[in-house]
Formats: sequence, structure tokens, C-alpha cells
Amino acid sequence: MDEFLIEHYAIHKDKLENYIYINNDNLDILKTGGKIKYIDLNGNLQYGGILIKIMDTDMFTTLKFLLKSSNYFYTLSYSKNYIFFEPVIKKKELKRKIFSELLTEFNK
Repeated sequence: MDEFLIEHYAIHKDKLENYIYINNDNLDILKTGGKIKYIDLNGNLQYGGILIKIMDTDMFTTLKFLLKSSNYFYTLSYSKNYIFFEPVIKKKELKRKIFSELLTEFNK
């Protein structure tokens, strides 16, 4: 990670909990339906919306994501933003997580 990303990730860390930074090495974890947030080149954290489609996958410098936020569709350039992804949590995994948290609280 470069210094810009490290500095701005530290600023927005609490809002990026459960999000994974996306780079060329982990593009394969992206799945439609997951949530996207990104840090633009000005250091602002933006809420990207829901990942609908990944476009131009063979050109990593121009990789674009089709996102839906409210009723608006737009593309997000991979080369001009630092992308963070939160995978979709399946109902079974969510129930397991809630049950585990309840057990932890009960055993205190």
C-alpha cells in the first residue's frame, strides 16, 4: 500500500470495518451484490453502493465497476480510486455470527 492509502485508511478505519481493500492480487473475491466504498484521490471516503457488474476485467488499469446507489447507476474507475469491498453475508453465516455474539455476551 502506498503512503496516501495508509494515511487515509487510518482516518476512515472505523467506517471501513469488514471491508477489504481491492488490488490486482485479490480481484477474484469481488462478487456482485457486495457493497463498495472508495477513497478518491482527494482523500474523501465515498459510499459506492452495490456492485452490479465488473467491466473491462482484462485491463486492470481501466477496470470499472457498475454500481447502484439509490436509483442511480454509475461506473467507478479502479485507476482513480482506492476500492474497498464488503462481501454479501449469507443468512446462515449471519445467524451463526449473531448466535456467537449472544453466547459471548451470555458467558460474561
